[in-house]
Amino acid sequence: MTADKPLATTTTASTDGAVESSQFAVDDKKLTQLMNELRSIGVDSLNLPVPVVAISGSQSAGKSSVINSIAGVTFPRASGTCTRCPMECRMITTLDGEWNCQIKIRREVDDETGQAIHSDQAEVPFGPLISDPKAVEEMLRRAQLAVLNPSVSSEKFVSLDLSNPIVPGTLLLGSKKQYSFTQNLVILEISGPSVLNLTFIDLPGIIQSAREGEDKNSPQIIKAEFENQEAPKFAKEYDPEGKRTIGLLTKPDVVRPTTFRQWLPIIRNERETLTHSWHVVKNPDVDDGSSAPTPEATRLQERKFFEDLPQHPQWKELGPGHSDRLGIPSLTSKLSQVLCLRNRESLPVIRQIILDGLAETEAKLSHFRPALEGDPTLLVLQAITNFVAECRTSLGGVPSAGRDGFAQGRNRIWKAYRGKIRSAAPIFRTVVKKDIKTAPPIEEPSFLLDAGLVEDKSKASSNALDMDLDDVRAFEQGESNGITNELAGNVPFAVKETLMLLSKGSWKNLAEVCLDDTYQLLKNFIEVIVENHFGYFRIGLFNDSVRSVVFKHLEALQRQTKETLSYFSGLEGAVFTQNEHYLASYKEKFLAEFTRQRDRVKGRNPTSLGASEMNTLRSAFAIMKISVKDSDFEGMISRMSHVADPDEFQSILEIMAEVRAYYQRVIDNIPRAIQTSLVDAFADKIQDALLVEIQPSGEGSKERCARFLQEAPDVVHKRDELLARKAKLQAAALKVLTF
Repeated sequence: MTADKPLATTTTASTDGAVESSQFAVDDKKLTQLMNELRSIGVDSLNLPVPVVAISGSQSAGKSSVINSIAGVTFPRASGTCTRCPMECRMITTLDGEWNCQIKIRREVDDETGQAIHSDQAEVPFGPLISDPKAVEEMLRRAQLAVLNPSVSSEKFVSLDLSNPIVPGTLLLGSKKQYSFTQNLVILEISGPSVLNLTFIDLPGIIQSAREGEDKNSPQIIKAEFENQEAPKFAKEYDPEGKRTIGLLTKPDVVRPTTFRQWLPIIRNERETLTHSWHVVKNPDVDDGSSAPTPEATRLQERKFFEDLPQHPQWKELGPGHSDRLGIPSLTSKLSQVLCLRNRESLPVIRQIILDGLAETEAKLSHFRPALEGDPTLLVLQAITNFVAECRTSLGGVPSAGRDGFAQGRNRIWKAYRGKIRSAAPIFRTVVKKDIKTAPPIEEPSFLLDAGLVEDKSKASSNALDMDLDDVRAFEQGESNGITNELAGNVPFAVKETLMLLSKGSWKNLAEVCLDDTYQLLKNFIEVIVENHFGYFRIGLFNDSVRSVVFKHLEALQRQTKETLSYFSGLEGAVFTQNEHYLASYKEKFLAEFTRQRDRVKGRNPTSLGASEMNTLRSAFAIMKISVKDSDFEGMISRMSHVADPDEFQSILEIMAEVRAYYQRVIDNIPRAIQTSLVDAFADKIQDALLVEIQPSGEGSKERCARFLQEAPDVVHKRDELLARKAKLQAAALKVLTF
């Protein structure tokens, strides 16, 4: 440091503006206390804009001396204990009572990893309440050493013997490592009748450079020229317009007459202009690391210096109107005014940020399962039960997570399968060959449309066999000599069997595709559910164990379902059925439809009975206790009318109806078999399979389940981080909402 130029200490406040009248003094005190309480919670990690004065300057620029005078206590100056950690000073005016000071420590960062520390106890007292300002310095030295040696309990440093000088870097009290600097804070809470309402932070001095071979973390002497100092650059980076910065020149007594003019424009706020101007203070005449004079002595020296300024010719050039920016008392008053104003302006903003932050944090926490507590075996059982319950719900068709439910996707697969089987069925026309050109378009039966088995009545396929009555009769005449096992009521069977098996080769492939697509859909859905329930438990292999059981079970059901399909679709034998009722029901419906089509072609209307005749027939059926649905009544009347006037192609219509009924049976039974043998079986049996394989009970189950429930460290860390943040926000919300 050259002797003819002062070092600049930049004091950064939080806003501009002037303090309001003294009637707000009580409110200012309460508001200052509120802001201090928010800081004690650890608001730095919450990014709350709590106003505070940050005192920043180059190393050995005289910050500690300024702070001594402002706070009324002496800060450490001995070698190895200069400011090596942020020091937060909270000053509160009390109308009565004695002066006192409580030192605290707040650890916010792990010095080794640089990661934030999440703790419910943000601040801890360090040592007893101090009533003598002269005792603060020694306790501050101990507190600084405590935060620089985090591997040792802070309590051990409270009574550390400081009678002998401590060599920098010395490992004390069994410390594993002493850090050169730390982001963790030493806090002073000072109160008394003569104390102003003010909170400021003393940051470690900014290091300009390190010579080759020197520790870059060791303080170095900084060039005195203003342009080369880092403090003003630091202030401009965060306050480029100078609205929140108070400039401070700390050593006016070293200014020589020959260099005074270069500093005069700054002191007048004409150069490096700031909204709150520049202040000048006189530091004590000590700069060799020895003990500093008391704050009272420092203020006395300063007052005498400024009173004697007229004796220094160069200071006469300062001119009138600047005396309110000279000395520690005027600086302290200005800082208190600005900070109190900023506190009032910031409170509504802080309140809203806290509420928004709390809502955001709770939303993030909703994506995490709560930390598990209780008997591990019961927790594993509960996890399996919850998983099975969601499987059954999802497989039942309930949409979730913004996507279709399983049933919606399954129905699309089955619809595609039905369409392909339906397109392979023969197209039967209820006209003879010579009438085809004038016949109406082919339409699917209305009962299929009503049941949702087809989307429209159109029936056309370039791959299907297209047959009229003459074509089917030719089959009948060509195959009538065959004698085979017959379906009930089939005469001749061979004709129908031939027609039924015309497209049998494609049935197997279509059924397997339907099964494979359904299986893949089911597997994908189960994959998501497994991840949702057990993805947290990868470390203890709970996730892997469940996945192994679930998908092994699912694969076994797929193989069993393939065997079931072979039976239902007739893949391994001739046409055969044991469900005569099911086949007869569909045959009856198709025969009624073909008969109606035939009647329209011939111009017959067998059901054109009057209302009285229809009612008479209904009454007769009722007397005989025969139940007839209105939808079947027309077909019944139609068949009764054909007894007296039979159609020459009646046997052909019956062949056509039975062939279509068989195709419809294939269309219905394959999806039904897949649903029963694969989907329903999985939902019904997976819980038993998991309990057998996971073994949440029996010998060694508690230890095994405890291992299962281990969570991934990153998940635990993130959840703990959010919970700590939520606790801090809740504490902050309680304070600001009740203020």
